[in-house]
Amino acid sequence: MMEPKRGAVALCSRGEPGLITSNNPVWVEYPGGDAGWAWVGVHLSKEKAGDPWSSRNPKILFDAIEIAPAAGPLPENYEYVASDD
Repeated sequence: MMEPKRGAVALCSRGEPGLITSNNPVWVEYPGGDAGWAWVGVHLSKEKAGDPWSSRNPKILFDAIEIAPAAGPLPENYEYVASDD
């Protein structure tokens, strides 16, 4: 099992995907008064993309930092087109 770390894509206890951006767990205060140490980052789901994400015990899916170089650089003529989907 992979250990949590910055750059890893993981699932929280609700099964929602996120990209871990913290170097270590940080103290998080949740709605309802619950609090604890958690890895934090950003949501990757379509509905919540970019919103804050956290998990006390993330299930690591893969390390995005390790696989990104394997994709290689974007072509020089690459143009990003935003989608409404």
